[in-house]
Amino acid sequence: MWEASYQHIAIAQKQALVQDPHLLAVRDLRQEEVQSRARLGPVTSLNPREIRTELMCNEFNKWEEFRKMGKGVLRYGSCTATNNWVSNKGGLSSGEWTNAIKASMNSMSTRGTGGRSIGNPHCRNLACNEKNIIDTFPHIQGSCPKTEFLRNNAYYKFCTSLVNLFRAKTSEVHEEVCCVVFDEGATKNRRADNIIVVDRRNGRGLIIDPTIRWETNDEQQDDNVYKEKRDIYLPCTPNLSRL
Repeated sequence: MWEASYQHIAIAQKQALVQDPHLLAVRDLRQEEVQSRARLGPVTSLNPREIRTELMCNEFNKWEEFRKMGKGVLRYGSCTATNNWVSNKGGLSSGEWTNAIKASMNSMSTRGTGGRSIGNPHCRNLACNEKNIIDTFPHIQGSCPKTEFLRNNAYYKFCTSLVNLFRAKTSEVHEEVCCVVFDEGATKNRRADNIIVVDRRNGRGLIIDPTIRWETNDEQQDDNVYKEKRDIYLPCTPNLSRL
């Protein structure tokens, strides 16, 4: 939407370097650049490439501020390693790439999906409908009882792939280990719903709990999830270290 004005600034700056008296007589290049900048809004950069970067950052910040359609957008910039598909479609078709963008930012049209619309924005699942739960994509993927089996199946497929990866590296791997926890002066039995990787050669171990959370624009989300999992498994380490 600002490409024409951006290109006009670049053209005006290039032509100003020519110093042709005939060109300067018929065109006011300085005024053309000023007018193009006015159409672009508050931009401070002088170099056309820097202007493009500034405009893209401004649009990204506006997108991030949307309460619903901007959820998780912050992660596009803060976690580039896993989100490089946003700028590089790779093996995705145009439709798949578009749907992936919609799904990751809570913009998927759930009411327009076949079989989901019931005349109101509430979830079609009876248990959810009685509680007036809005049928959003995070609800479908994260908490709706209707899709619980699919979520669990996807989770265990991922865990199996992770276990096979460690075993291929000749690591000792244990799954869903039962342990004893000393909590508030009492002894409790707990099943560690996770993956225990033991490196006996170096005397080290890892407690891995694969967690898939719906991304938000909360900059502290990663730290909060880490603290939550740390509080759960830290009391287990004395018993698990005996494996």
